[in-house]
Amino acid sequence: MSHDAPEAGAPESVHSTIPMPSGANGAEAQLDADAPDAPAESEDESKEARRAAKEEKKRAKKAAKEAAKAAEQITRKAEKAHGASAAQEGKLSFGSSMDRDEVAAYFEAIVAGLRQGSIHFRQKDEALTLSPPERVELEVKASSKRGKERLSFEIAWRTDEPEELTIVAG
Repeated sequence: MSHDAPEAGAPESVHSTIPMPSGANGAEAQLDADAPDAPAESEDESKEARRAAKEEKKRAKKAAKEAAKAAEQITRKAEKAHGASAAQEGKLSFGSSMDRDEVAAYFEAIVAGLRQGSIHFRQKDEALTLSPPERVELEVKASSKRGKERLSFEIAWRTDEPEELTIVAG
């Protein structure tokens, strides 16, 4: 007696058939492997099939996770290469009272983003990526008035800069 081998990569079936010698009329008879007098190995095969299906599910889940991660990396690279797209247009605003070290950490992140040419902002489920060019406008304001001091920075640039005009005489 030999069992029919399952296709490669396909989970084994719990219900299998075992070919028997041909009968008098030439038709092939089959014995049901789930019958009470079936060999004990059919229960082991069933456990193995469930284990194999579980492993395949894990592999598929891992592959989907890796594909999502790769897609996110490709999106980030494309955003960096093409600057802020229309889908990224928006405005995020944040204000809070915090320690000087925390404020410095925010400024350090901004400085690093300026140097790299891409600053990513994320607030809850909203995100905004700015892509400053090599040349930007900087405005710094400092004031002290009646016991209140203020320091503000504004860094600005245009993303739709017109091309330079070249004029050639004659």
